[in-house]
Amino acid sequence: WEETWPALEQGQGTDTARYLAAGAARALLVSAPANDLDTTLNQFWPRFGRGTNFIFESNSIVHHVRADICLMIQATPQRALPLPERKPSFVAAVPFADALVAHANADSLIQEGLGLPGQEPKPIFNLVAFNHFSPEMLAWLRGRFKP
Repeated sequence: WEETWPALEQGQGTDTARYLAAGAARALLVSAPANDLDTTLNQFWPRFGRGTNFIFESNSIVHHVRADICLMIQATPQRALPLPERKPSFVAAVPFADALVAHANADSLIQEGLGLPGQEPKPIFNLVAFNHFSPEMLAWLRGRFKP
């Protein structure tokens, strides 16, 4: 299903509408049974071609797609990972993340951020608003996308 601007202009607050409002060229909602995501993705890829940039909003996608950058949104701007309060799919996706992002009262970077036992910690970028990058996050992203 593809979100369109008329829906956005009508004030529908869907995630896909927010992607369009943030500047995405297109916003699609693709759903699949958890055990059949590969089949759905195999039908999806030919429509767009290799090299097309995508943002996936999914914890389970990391088991099917190798992302250039994997950022996970975290509920708290701290290093804590209260596992009983986390979705199992979030915990399973943390090892694939390059960094985490959290909403906070001030932009900051926790360099030795979140890591599961036995894994290197992932940096946490705390942002006042999700519609901008902090200087630390921008420098980190530029370092990741060096030609």
